Amino acid sequence: MSERRVNHLLHLGVMPAVYTAFTLMQFWYLWTPIEGAAATWKYDPQHAYWGDLAFAVRAFLDGHLGIWNPYDRGGFPIYGDPQPGLLYPPNWPLYGWGMLVGQADYALVEVKVIAHWIFGAVGMHLFARQRRVPEPACYVGGVLFAFTSPAIRYGGSTLNWSFAWFPWVLLATDAFARRPDRRRAILLGTCVAMTLLAGAPASFLYMLIVAIPFGIYALWDRLRTDLRATALAVVGAAAVAGLWLLPLLLANFEQIAESVRSTRDLNFITGSPFRPAHMLNMFVPRLGGENIYYGVFSLAAFGALAGAHRRSPARLFLVITLVGLILSLGKNTEVLASFASSVPPVTFFRWAHRYLYVTNVAVAVGAALGVGYLISLEDEDRRRALGRALTIVGLLITTVLGIAWAVSIGAAEKLFTVKNDALAMGLISAALSTWMLRALCRAQGRRRAMYAWGAAALIAADIWVANAGAHRAVPGLSPKPAVTNRDHLLSGRPGIDDGSVRFYDRGLVRFRPGSRLGVRDFGGYEDDPLGLSRYRDFFDQVVRTPKVMGHANVRYYYHGDRRPPLRVNRKSEFKRLDKDIYEVAEYAPHAFYVARPQVVATRDDAFAALAKLTPGSDAVVEVESGREGEVPLGPDGADAVPGRVVVFEPERVVVEIETPGPGLVVVTEAYYPAWEATLDGQPVEILPANGMFRGVPVPTAGVHRIEMTLVPLRFYMPLPGFALAVGLSLWALVGVIRRREPTEPDASRSAPPDGDDSEDSENGEGASQEGADEGEMGADQDEAAREAG
Repeated sequence: MSERRVNHLLHLGVMPAVYTAFTLMQFWYLWTPIEGAAATWKYDPQHAYWGDLAFAVRAFLDGHLGIWNPYDRGGFPIYGDPQPGLLYPPNWPLYGWGMLVGQADYALVEVKVIAHWIFGAVGMHLFARQRRVPEPACYVGGVLFAFTSPAIRYGGSTLNWSFAWFPWVLLATDAFARRPDRRRAILLGTCVAMTLLAGAPASFLYMLIVAIPFGIYALWDRLRTDLRATALAVVGAAAVAGLWLLPLLLANFEQIAESVRSTRDLNFITGSPFRPAHMLNMFVPRLGGENIYYGVFSLAAFGALAGAHRRSPARLFLVITLVGLILSLGKNTEVLASFASSVPPVTFFRWAHRYLYVTNVAVAVGAALGVGYLISLEDEDRRRALGRALTIVGLLITTVLGIAWAVSIGAAEKLFTVKNDALAMGLISAALSTWMLRALCRAQGRRRAMYAWGAAALIAADIWVANAGAHRAVPGLSPKPAVTNRDHLLSGRPGIDDGSVRFYDRGLVRFRPGSRLGVRDFGGYEDDPLGLSRYRDFFDQVVRTPKVMGHANVRYYYHGDRRPPLRVNRKSEFKRLDKDIYEVAEYAPHAFYVARPQVVATRDDAFAALAKLTPGSDAVVEVESGREGEVPLGPDGADAVPGRVVVFEPERVVVEIETPGPGLVVVTEAYYPAWEATLDGQPVEILPANGMFRGVPVPTAGVHRIEMTLVPLRFYMPLPGFALAVGLSLWALVGVIRRREPTEPDASRSAPPDGDDSEDSENGEGASQEGADEGEMGADQDEAAREAG
C-alpha cells in the first residue's frame, strides 16, 4: 500500500473520530458514571422505540418474523409501520446484538441515536468535501447540520434517524450527476429509500424538498446534452428505491385505512410554535420558539457566496432555506405560510415547525460552501473588498445587538433575564465573528490556514454554547429506564405469565412492558399516529366506562401517573389489590363462545352497545346490512363457554373450544384485514366482534379448532424485490469503494476560485466538472482541499 494511500486512510479515520468525540461530549449525560447525573431522552425513545426493538429481538429469538405485535394495544401490525424499522438495514446489527445477549437493553436505543448523529455529520462533511470545499469548512457543515435545531431539540426522535440520511442523499445525487452510471444510480436510490425506511415519513418529505431542486441543478447540463441516457439513469435510481420501499408502502397503505391517521385536522397539521419573530434566533440564541441559531459567521459566509456567484448552488440553498422557514410558520401567518402548510403533500404530516429540518440542511450546506469560498479565494482585491463588506455588516449586527442588550438591561432586567443572556451571547458571538471574518479575508499564507481552522473552531464553540441545555427542554430528559424500572409489579399476578389474561398499564410499570417482556398489555404506544382506529374507539369507551376494559380480557389495571387516572372507585367493578393496582371484577376469557350475539351493521352501533354488555357473557358482532343471517344463532339461554388458546404466536393463534350449539367464538385479539382463519380446517370469515376483536361464526355444536394466521400478501409479495435491492446495493457499494483510489491533484484542482463566473469556478469551490468526475465521492480531492485551506 502506497504512503499516499495510508495517509488518505488515516485522514478518513480522523474525521469520524472528531465527530464521535464531539457527539459524546454533547450528550455526556448518556454515558457519565456520575451518580444522579446519568439521564436519557424522554417519551418516544423510552415509550416507543425501546419496545419495538425489544419485541423484534424476542420474536426473532423465538423463530418468528415479528411482523405483528400481540403484546401491545390488543395487537398491532409492525410490517406496515415505518417507525419500528423492520426493513431498515442499520437496525439489523442491533437485532443481532440483542439476540446474542438474549435481550434488547435500552442502551441499544441510545447507541442507535448516537450512531445516526455521527453518521449525519460525517455525510455532510463528505458532501462538502466532494464539492471541493477546504477541510475546515467541511467541519463547519458537519457541525451546523448535526448540532443545531431542530435536530438537537428532538434528541432521540426517529425524525433524526431519517434526517441523518439527508447529506448522503445529496452526496449520492452529486456523484450521480457527475457520472450517472449504474452503480451510482443504485446508491442514489438506496440513500433515498433509507430516508423512509429509517422510520420518519415526514422527514422523507423534508428530504425531497431539498434533494429534488438540488438534483435538477446538478443534472441540468446533462439533461440538456444527453436527456435520454440521463433520464434512464434517473428511472433506474427510482426503480431501486422502489424495490427497497414497495413492501413497506403497500403494507402502509393498508394500515392507514385501519388507523387514526386520517383523523388529524388542519389546525393540528399547521400548528406551529415558530413565529416570524423567532427568525431572530438565527443570530441570537434562546429567544424562544425554535432555537435555529447558526451564528453571524456562518450566515455571513453563506450570504457572501450567494451574492458573489451567479451560478453558485448557494443561491439554490438560500431559496430552500426560505422555503423551509415559510412552511415552518404554518398558521402563524395570514397568507403565504398558512396556505403553503395546508395543501398536499405538506398536509400529510403534523406540526409545521418541523419543516425547519429543511432550513437546517440548507443552511449547513450554504455555510460550508460560503466558508470554503472565504478560505480559498485568492484574488487579493476581491478578498479585501469582501472583508470590508463583511466587517461593515458584522459591525452593524454587533451594534444593533449591543444596543438591544443595553436597552433590555436598563428597561426590565428582572423580567427579561433570559433575553438579556441571549442578547449577551449573540453580542459576543457577533463581535468575535466580525473579527474572524476580517482576519480571514486579510490573512496570507500559513496565517490564512490558521484562521481557517480558527473559524471552524469558533463556529463549533458558538453552536455548542448556543445549544447548551437545548436538549434538556422539549422533549427533555429523564433518569435511565433501568433505574426506574417497575417490572416487578407484574410478577405473581395469576394469568399474566401464561398469557391467559391481559393487564392494562396506564403509566405505572411504564416503557411498554408488554412489548419488552412478552406479556399481554392492553396499553402501550397509545399515541401512535398509525394506531388502529378500532383501538382508539375502544379506548374512548374505556375512558367513559372503565369496566368496558373487561371486554378486552383485561384482569388487572395499573393506575399510573403518566396519564389522568380512570374512575375506578366503584367497588362492584374494581377490587384494589395494592397501591395503584386494581382487579377488574368481570373480564372476558382470551377466547369464548356466545350463543346469540347481538348483530349490528356499523362500528358505531357496536361501540354504543358494548357498554351495556357483560364481559365474557355477551358479544356484539358487525355484519354488513343484508348479511345478518350469516351469523348462526344458538339456543336461547345457552351459557357462554370459555375456549383454550393452545398456540399463541405473533403471526399465529390456535383456539380449541367445545360449543353447545351454533354461535360466535370471540377471540380477544385485535381485528385486522390481513388475518385469515380456518374452522376445523375449512376457511372461515373473521368478523369484527366487540368493537375491536375477532369473531368466528360456528355453525354446529361440538369440539372445534380455530386457527388464525397473519397473511399480509401486500408485504410478502414484494419481498423478493427487496432482497434484490439489498444485493444490488452491496454490489454497487463494493464497486464504488474499490474504485476510490486517491489521485495526485493537478494544478487546476489545487487552484482556489479566481472570482469570475466561469464554468470552473461557478460554485465558488474552484472545481471543474471534468476534474470532479475523476474521483469517486470526492476522495481524490483531499489534498487540493488541504492546500486551499
